[in-house]
Amino acid sequence: MGINIDLLLVKWEFETMTNYLDLVAEAIDQRLDDIEERYNEIVADTANEFEESMISDRFIDEFFQVRKDYPSLLLTSFIIAWYSFVEQQLIRFCQNLEHTIAISAEEKTNVDKGVRFARRFLEESANYVVDNNHWQELVRIGKLRNVLYCTWS
Repeated sequence: MGINIDLLLVKWEFETMTNYLDLVAEAIDQRLDDIEERYNEIVADTANEFEESMISDRFIDEFFQVRKDYPSLLLTSFIIAWYSFVEQQLIRFCQNLEHTIAISAEEKTNVDKGVRFARRFLEESANYVVDNNHWQELVRIGKLRNVLYCTWS
């Protein structure tokens, strides 16, 4: 049995995604430290309470933007990208099988696409059934991805 290059590439890409998230988390932490350091320096040179309050408000806004808004945007984009990656890998796996399935002209449902296509294809062409718990999780993530994508569009 030889080395499965596709499996190694998928594993490497998932590890790269993990490293990306770690890098982003470190960058956000560093940015928060920089904001706090700048705030402390400016407040130390401030003479009156009103001026300090104005400075504080400005830094609080920036702090919340970095602490809440940026991670939320990054998470949204990551979920969309991750799901698309999984979908693409499933479809590529199906293509590599070089099997075919028959579709009846009388079928009343649309031809499946994406992960639903991959699931149906694997069941009909290779008699492989995706574990139901994994499938339900993938469907939930797909629904979340669709909601996130629609809010971005």
